[in-house]
Amino acid sequence: MITALSHGRRHFAIVAWLVFAVSLLKGLRMPSSWSATHMTFNYSHGFIRRGLVGEVLRLVGGARPYSYNRLALVAVLLFVAVAVAMVLLVKRVLDTDPEDIGLKAAVLAFAASPGIVMLAHAIGYLDYVGLLLVVGVILISARSKRRYLIFFLGTPVGVLLAFIHEAQVLMFAPTILFAMICHIAIQFRQADISRRAKSLLVTNAAVGFIAAFGTCTVIGIAGTKSPDAINTLQASIGQIANFRLRGDAFATLCRPVSEAAFKTMPSFWRDPGNQTYLVLSMISAFPASAFVIFYGMRLIGRLDLSKLTRTILATCFIAATLAPVCLNLIGWDSARWNAISLVACFCCVATLRLYFSPHVCAEPSLRVESPLTLTLAAMAIVLGLCSSNYTNFLFDNYSVQGYPFEGPVKSFVELVKGHFTFLPGD
Repeated sequence: MITALSHGRRHFAIVAWLVFAVSLLKGLRMPSSWSATHMTFNYSHGFIRRGLVGEVLRLVGGARPYSYNRLALVAVLLFVAVAVAMVLLVKRVLDTDPEDIGLKAAVLAFAASPGIVMLAHAIGYLDYVGLLLVVGVILISARSKRRYLIFFLGTPVGVLLAFIHEAQVLMFAPTILFAMICHIAIQFRQADISRRAKSLLVTNAAVGFIAAFGTCTVIGIAGTKSPDAINTLQASIGQIANFRLRGDAFATLCRPVSEAAFKTMPSFWRDPGNQTYLVLSMISAFPASAFVIFYGMRLIGRLDLSKLTRTILATCFIAATLAPVCLNLIGWDSARWNAISLVACFCCVATLRLYFSPHVCAEPSLRVESPLTLTLAAMAIVLGLCSSNYTNFLFDNYSVQGYPFEGPVKSFVELVKGHFTFLPGD
């Protein structure tokens, strides 16, 4: 496979999309009742956390906004939208240097990773909305020459993430900040930029970051309601939903983040079985994540920037990558956090390539294709493709699919036949 990296663009594209397809099919399923339940949270009984998407669906969905088939269709459309956005992102990144073998290796390591398997399995989760918004910010801002556009896009998106799901601020806001800092580094290179403009750029980045986390904090406090209020909301939604709502999903709306961090999760991680799951999830994610981090750090080291600027970029790059993993302190979906961490890391690498490509800003060659780099990439690709199931890697006792991918094929056949009326069984 590594040999194919040196072949033409068309040949590499076939290999890359084949690897992506295999990883997606290994984990793809229809949305679970947990994710579908989250899509029903709304503001009909007052403001709550995580209610924005469900409120939008309630307002546009008519008399039966929460039928499972409708929610599944929304989830599939979001999945397709994110897939298209990621295709555009990868294509734009590869176009910065079509002959860069190290860059192609990084794309394949990302495509083959268990993170992509988990991302596909999480179809229906609101993480897709946040990911779509963040990739959109990167794609639009990296191409624009407008000095403040990224702040006009990134700041509202950071705030919006908190309304979708407060955890998404930790998942994606650091990636947006990283893109802002890349933009600032490019702007600072301009000979005619004034001190006032420099101050405004830095201030806008700081305001955007503070606004996102400030909104997250306020929503986390104001949006946490009493059990009675949430029970009332669940009962009202149950009257218009045609599937079994997950009571434990609604229970999260009653539980403050402080309780999860200092009471629920410490008890959860003391269990030996859960500790094993945490270790295995970290081991599974390590090869791809370690390589993409290694590749990103090598890229930063090659930038024609001051040592201070490179240090700031490296620090923000690592922070954006590790921020989603910190969600292990308040939630037990470790494989999911690892998947988002890898995606955030790759988005940061893509941002570096888009902002600092030679034909955009006269940057020296950013090729990182030493024998060590390609060897590490090969190891990450092979280990990613060979990844198998372990206890609780996928949700609801699902197993990682192998060829011929029976689960996704059955769902597709049902959809084509027009018989797609089944409800989630988990």
